[in-house]
Amino acid sequence: MKVLAVYGSGHQGSSCNAMLAQAVKGARDAGHTVLEYSIYDMNIKGCTGCRACKEGGEQVCVVKDDLKPYFEELCSADVILLSAPNHTGQPCGPMITYLNRHYCLLRTDWTAKNKAGMRVAGFFSQGAPDPEAYRAVYQSYMADFQRRGMTLIDILIHAGREAVSQELLDRAYRLGQEL
Repeated sequence: MKVLAVYGSGHQGSSCNAMLAQAVKGARDAGHTVLEYSIYDMNIKGCTGCRACKEGGEQVCVVKDDLKPYFEELCSADVILLSAPNHTGQPCGPMITYLNRHYCLLRTDWTAKNKAGMRVAGFFSQGAPDPEAYRAVYQSYMADFQRRGMTLIDILIHAGREAVSQELLDRAYRLGQEL
């Protein structure tokens, strides 16, 4: 199984990236192939709405930036695991840009181009201590992938300023193992 792991925080030891790293470890321990991408280390551009992805048949995004290899792998991937910190009540800006670039996965009739049966999971972190405070925001973010025919596996949320609990890290690891 091919898993794409997209790290959305620019902080090396961030809570959301720590959870994703545990899911990646679990996936690798289960024998899955994992390709990792760090959004903050990539030069990515926003969707221009050029519609080349719609009018050009089955091709994905034509923007030439560091997401090109990701989109080439996405066509044959089984799972996307992604992390994002909450900045100003929503996932950080680079992860919004990343999400918007998936516009290319919809045909003009709004059917999805990506592989049928794809699954997606999100690992989010926030300073607010109530893990439910922004759950609706994360669900809305992940719903965009669901509109492309992907099945949501889970949303894990680290809330507060303390280190990620071992329980949450174990849950992330199991998620990766059970893909």
